[in-house]
Amino acid sequence: MESNLTQQELDERVAILRKYKDLLRQQRDKFQAYLRVLESQEKSIHKEDGESVEAHTMFAERLIGSIKELQKAIIPMQGLYDTSPAADDDADGNSVEKLKRDLNDLRNRAISQNDKNRALLRTQIEQITDQLSKFKNPYSSVHSIYADQDGAGSMIQIEI
Repeated sequence: MESNLTQQELDERVAILRKYKDLLRQQRDKFQAYLRVLESQEKSIHKEDGESVEAHTMFAERLIGSIKELQKAIIPMQGLYDTSPAADDDADGNSVEKLKRDLNDLRNRAISQNDKNRALLRTQIEQITDQLSKFKNPYSSVHSIYADQDGAGSMIQIEI
């Protein structure tokens, strides 16, 4: 059955394979970038640099959006690849299975790093909340010199 392929069918399968691998590589690269951002964010959290943490978070959100868009393209390509598997020999040694393993490993590392960053942020928020609850306003017991005065007049006389 496989040996009766026409050149056109073979070319289609090769094109599907190339596009699928390209999409997997792109997603792998996006996950690597996302992991680098998460690692930088961890350093910013330790430094208590709120602006950097915010910038890293915004950049990470954009990368996640890009990863989701790539995933939308990968799912149909995976279906095409599964129904018409072509020869998976690549000159640079990037087989589909190797790319999938790399991608899965990066995804797991990113999830782990993200959980670690969230835990660090939760700890810092708790510390700041604790510090704020211990903060005492030095002016809370001082009353205005105009408040609650006995013998204060209730009428004002103005002469012109």
